[in-house]
Amino acid sequence: MTGVTTAEHLLPLPPAKLMERAVNMLSSFNPGRVTVDAHADEVFAKYKVRNEDDATFLRQVFYGCIRYKRLLGIFISAFFHHNAGTLIRGDADMYVVYTYLALCRLEELGFPQFK
Repeated sequence: MTGVTTAEHLLPLPPAKLMERAVNMLSSFNPGRVTVDAHADEVFAKYKVRNEDDATFLRQVFYGCIRYKRLLGIFISAFFHHNAGTLIRGDADMYVVYTYLALCRLEELGFPQFK
């Protein structure tokens, strides 16, 4: 770890970086190649996720997006249908993550933290 102390490496990620990692984790998942647990472990190793709270959040969001894939897909399809001219299809996984958080975890997360 060049230039980063162990204590700094254990600090929680800022919210924007945490969400970026959650979206990347979902986007890079290939169920034909690896299991959900193995993929999470690979992503944590790749990004050197050491903070326990970050790892827990990322794992729970990833598992939730996989578990509720069909439900979230319905919302995302409707969202893209009603906003077709203004959305980028490449951002679909980002919308899935935010939809999961809004539908399934908003009460736990709290609106100020979600925002």
